Amino acid sequence: MLAGKIFVSIVVAAVSLAVSVLTGQPPLAWPFAYSLAGVVSLLALVLMQIRQHNPA
Repeated sequence: MLAGKIFVSIVVAAVSLAVSVLTGQPPLAWPFAYSLAGVVSLLALVLMQIRQHNPA
C-alpha cells in the first residue's frame, strides 16, 4: 500500500512537472511537484501508522 501511494505521488508530481514545462513555466513546477510528492508520501506514512494501531 505504501509503495502504491508513493508511486501515485511520483506519477502526479511527474505529470504536474510535465504540464508546467509544456506551458513554459518550469520554475513553478519543481516546488509544486516536490511538495505534492512529499505531502502524499507523508499522508501515506500516517495512514500506515493508523492502520497498524487500529487493525480493521
